[in-house]
Amino acid sequence: MILGALVIAALGLAVVPLLRGDDATSGARKATASAEIIARAALDYRMETGDWPPRDAGGGLDPTCLTGPGVAMAGQTAMVGALGDRGNVRPWLDEIPLDPWYRPYRVHLVGEPGNQRLVVISAGQDGTYQTSTALLRALAAEPQSTFGGDDTGFVLDVENAL
Repeated sequence: MILGALVIAALGLAVVPLLRGDDATSGARKATASAEIIARAALDYRMETGDWPPRDAGGGLDPTCLTGPGVAMAGQTAMVGALGDRGNVRPWLDEIPLDPWYRPYRVHLVGEPGNQRLVVISAGQDGTYQTSTALLRALAAEPQSTFGGDDTGFVLDVENAL
């Protein structure tokens, strides 16, 4: 009887994570979905304010302006800050999602005007960004579904999305 309980417990420990989708593929799917949410919020920001989010210290776009202090609710006047005095704006996200491994995404605007792509990247399960600057530039010319290493994310063709 004890042996039977141990076998059932061992099966439960092996099967439950598979049913819940706790593998790397599930994490990549979740990361891609969250990256798309960030990309679409940044595009909405661009359409409503006329500018992209400001650049961060690493040269990418800073998604923190999409939510939080400094962004007025709809019907209020924008606070002076990254948005300046642009009239009625809103927060585009309630919170900025972290990737499934609890790390922030990087947001890049790549390409030239008329052929821009918004790229939102997660470092993947290993936590190391392996998507090179050259690959980011290649994504501007022709979006690919793959990133470097186990990096994952979402590529939004800005011109076709407007």
